[in-house]
This record gives sequence, structure tokens and C-alpha cells, in this order.
Amino acid sequence: MDNACAQCPAASRTLAAKPVAVELQADGTTWRRLPEDCRVHLLALFRDPGIVDSRTVSEVLDLHETSEGSLRAGAKCWVKPFLEALPNLRPGLKVGLDNGVRCPYPKVAGEYGERAGLCIEGVIQHLVSLKHPDGGHPGIVICDRDLATAYANLEKLCRKDGRKWNPPKRFVEAVGEELLFDTGTNAYEAMILAHPVLFLRQYATLYRAKFEERNVVETLLRLGRY
Repeated sequence: MDNACAQCPAASRTLAAKPVAVELQADGTTWRRLPEDCRVHLLALFRDPGIVDSRTVSEVLDLHETSEGSLRAGAKCWVKPFLEALPNLRPGLKVGLDNGVRCPYPKVAGEYGERAGLCIEGVIQHLVSLKHPDGGHPGIVICDRDLATAYANLEKLCRKDGRKWNPPKRFVEAVGEELLFDTGTNAYEAMILAHPVLFLRQYATLYRAKFEERNVVETLLRLGRY
């Protein structure tokens, strides 16, 4: 499967991290891989592979399987503290994972907004291929400020009443906002979250509090119709 955009100036097809589908297990903490054609409740979009060395990142979040068969993200993806800020997700929740930008070489392909514009067609193609377990479309969760800003500038994100959405200066105020993502043929329900690394930095307390204040877990489950 080719996961790079045809127009990518980095010409890095073999380096593009492919999307993955996962399911939360009965213990509420373990995630396992699903078949590629499995239906999902949500699609979570993260920033990019973000790997500074030259190795290939074959899957989103640098995922790999443990000896027990569960999935673990790469050490530089900061997923554990992010998930800890999302307690009480229901076992059985199926989530598609993808990057808004799949290429790990930002300096070759331009600034982040430009790269997101180059990758948008591939992301939309993947999105429209996904189906919800109960029929219809999965909800979308956007887990990065720059990605959300890029989509707003590309006129892919808008408010539910159709008005333009502008990211607030303090992005924490965008957490939990419910928007629409326009593929050109359909409008998908979407929500803004945050980049996982924020839960390791000085902003962790602020973002955790905002997650609780906005009841983001409840909104996630409603968005995923689960």
C-alpha cells in the first residue's frame, strides 16, 4: 500500500507511515491491532511521524506489537500520558489512527501547513474508506494544534452552523470544540483535542483540567456513537 501523497516533493513514498486500526481491550488499557478493513468508531489524526533520525517509521505512532500481542507506541510519541488523560474509555472502542502528515522530513517538504496541504488528499481518501460499525461515518478527533490550524486554513474545518472556525490564541480553549470536517462530498463530525507531548510538559495540568472540564471522554464516545 502506498501511503505517501503523489505530489510529495520529498519523494519519500517508502518512508510514509501507514494508518492503523486498533481496539481497546477489556482491561481498559490495552490496545490490539484490527484488520485494515475493520469498521471503526473514530479516526484520530495526529501530527506527523516526528522522527529525527533516518530510520523508517512504517506505521502511525511508531507502533509495534509486544510479546503479548498488545500494541505499544514509540517512545517519542508520548501516547501513554495522553491516554491517561482520557480515563473511562469503553472497552471495544475501535479507533483508526493516522497522521495529518505522513512524511517525517519537514525541511524538505516545506512548513507544516504546506505539508498538511500536500497530504490532505491521502488523508481524505483514507477517511472516506472508513465505515462506522453501525453504518455511516466515524467521528474525527484532531490531536494537534498545527494540524487543526492547517485544516482551518484549507477550509476543511468549520463550525457546525457552517461559520468559519479560527483557532483561539490559547489553544487549550479549543479542546473539546465540536466542529465539522469537510471532505468535499461529506461533512464529518469532528472534535479538537491536543498533541500528546503536552501531557509531559508544563502544560499538562492545564490540559488535563480542560479535558475534565469539557468532558472530552463523554464527547468522544458520543462522537463515535459508542
